[in-house]
Amino acid sequence: MGAYEIIKDAILIAQKADNAPLMQALLDAQQQALALQEECAKLKEQIKELQDAKELEKRITRCKKTIVTLSGDEQVIPYCSICWDKDKNLVQVKIFYNGDSECHVCKNYIYK
Repeated sequence: MGAYEIIKDAILIAQKADNAPLMQALLDAQQQALALQEECAKLKEQIKELQDAKELEKRITRCKKTIVTLSGDEQVIPYCSICWDKDKNLVQVKIFYNGDSECHVCKNYIYK
């Protein structure tokens, strides 16, 4: 049984005992427990995001010029290394007919 459920049961007992100060203290504790549960959920999500970013970082392969790719991908998709280094954002570069490429976010132009 979690803290929230214990407090909920205590509130029922306080109601039966008609103890207003205890009831208020338990309601305050219940709000704090709920806030802690929400914070815990947010922190778990942040941990997951950091772990995912760390795994993605392991897959980054630096190519010549300012291009990175992901190892293990079936398609070798070129991404902008400037956007990756700056924001950890994988932005696919546009490849022109002559072999040059450009990032549409940071406008990095890569000559063949």
